[in-house]
Amino acid sequence: MEFFEEGLLFKLGVDPRSRAGWTLERFGEAWGLTEPEQERLHEYVERKHFEAGEIVFREGDTGRSMYLLCKGDAEVSIPVEDGRRRRLATFQDGTVLGEMALLDGAPRAAGVTASGPLDVYELTHDEFLRLGREEPEIALKVQAAIGRTLGSRIRGANALILELDS
Repeated sequence: MEFFEEGLLFKLGVDPRSRAGWTLERFGEAWGLTEPEQERLHEYVERKHFEAGEIVFREGDTGRSMYLLCKGDAEVSIPVEDGRRRRLATFQDGTVLGEMALLDGAPRAAGVTASGPLDVYELTHDEFLRLGREEPEIALKVQAAIGRTLGSRIRGANALILELDS
């Protein structure tokens, strides 16, 4: 399926390897952070790199980090019968992953693997709490952005359920 997705992108004139990627400032801007707030956010995240096939996190993990995809593709999947995996989605630059675990600490619902070279920013739960203590206005804006992301995903899931039901 990924082969066909890449073929379609190529036909549309999009080369996924030429994407510029997202900066932390671009995430901050999308979340309504001012330029000084965007700069402060750097103190609370860690940049990480994954190679193709590396696991960012597994379903069932109890990690409490959220990942901001800067550059590359990440495949979200769940295990199915016979030890196989079912791909649910492929996310690209500008996507937030792991936000539920950051907030609630419950085991992760799906696993994420780098489809190719992948650069992310990681915001851990401890750093998010520190952000809340030291920069409550920034933390509130980040939390509101997480809420919008979750709301959008729930609306998409509801639409899919309705489509499958009809």
